[in-house]
Amino acid sequence: MLEEEAEYDRWMKVVLALPIAVIVVLFLITFQEEREAAALLFLSLCSMIVLYWLILPKKYRVLDDSLEIVLGITYRIPFSEIEEVKKGSGKELLFFKGFKLATSKNVIVVRRKKGFSLAISPKNADLFLEQLKASIESFRSKGV
Repeated sequence: MLEEEAEYDRWMKVVLALPIAVIVVLFLITFQEEREAAALLFLSLCSMIVLYWLILPKKYRVLDDSLEIVLGITYRIPFSEIEEVKKGSGKELLFFKGFKLATSKNVIVVRRKKGFSLAISPKNADLFLEQLKASIESFRSKGV
């Protein structure tokens, strides 16, 4: 098993932090005068943090028979459903028909036989791709 953390480029961290910073500033401004508005902003902040925890990738794992993506829940893609894995380019961050979990310019594209394909960004993308391809090949050679 290989496990890699998700890679977050600096620009992605800024994009994710900006709405939180705006809400915090608005909360601090409204806290003294408008308690109800401040309470709504606090609830919005909490909701955004929970949403980030649920949908942002934390880790990727290559198992003997599947690829796991750890978000707020663990999402598993069996190798039998994978058509192709390949190194992507930064354009997948903008122009990709599928599920975008890529958080960096280092992108691996996972094309599925049916359903949505995925774009992911493990920290050591080259090693992860190499191990993922080897595991898929080993799984297929067993005839499972």
